[in-house]
Amino acid sequence: MLIKNSIPAQEIKVDTNQQAEVQGVKITVDSAVITIYNLYCPPDKELSLQYLENLPSENCLVVGDFNSHSTCWGYEETDRRGEEVEDWQIDAQMILLNDPEDPPTFFSRRWLSTSTPDLAFATDDLSKKTTRGILSQLGGSDHRPVKLAINLQYRPQNSTTFPRWNYKKADWNIFASLTDLYTRGLKTDDLNINRVTRNFNQAILKAASETIPRGARKNYRPYWTEELQELEDEVSSIREEVEENPSVDNNITLKAATAKYRRAYL
Repeated sequence: MLIKNSIPAQEIKVDTNQQAEVQGVKITVDSAVITIYNLYCPPDKELSLQYLENLPSENCLVVGDFNSHSTCWGYEETDRRGEEVEDWQIDAQMILLNDPEDPPTFFSRRWLSTSTPDLAFATDDLSKKTTRGILSQLGGSDHRPVKLAINLQYRPQNSTTFPRWNYKKADWNIFASLTDLYTRGLKTDDLNINRVTRNFNQAILKAASETIPRGARKNYRPYWTEELQELEDEVSSIREEVEENPSVDNNITLKAATAKYRRAYL
């Protein structure tokens, strides 16, 4: 691991008993402290992922050559090592930054084939700020460089509108016909389950967008009805009357209207 002299860094000692190569470091960029682990495990050795347990819950990256196969990162099948990595990812609560559609990162001169043994994982907070890119070959290496760009200034934007599907006005007959049409040509025998799921979801959303109206209401409440609105308006009107002309009779009328509204509301 190479770190610029201008970046404060502290090495993290990881004793793997020579079962795998794991390096760790903490770096400080601006006011953020980022923990990075770099792993290499040859295909003839166990993954030794137990050395990557108890990771920080924030600002942590795990990268390296895991020599494992999974459809999640572009292989046509998932092997035992791939399942082990997937289980570790779930237990460690890490997010995979690889996309199965990304270009391969490794070229085997022996087998004249490409693959993606190079993986990158991040904690949830860091995954939102990080983009992964595959660069051109460097120095004749079998591995292409993988660039992880972290935007430490990223802040999630709060949406001010909340588009919702208006199911009451949907044309369900046409929706059913379009979903049949748009999903008919999908290749469900594709071993990349992520691609199958994405294509299926896109087909359903395409049919929905053409048959189900959408809109946004600032204070939308899915359980709200015209009856509840009328009862609430009645309570508001009587409340104003009571405040302007306080009397026992008006107060009794307000209590009765409120009770009626609450029964309908519940």
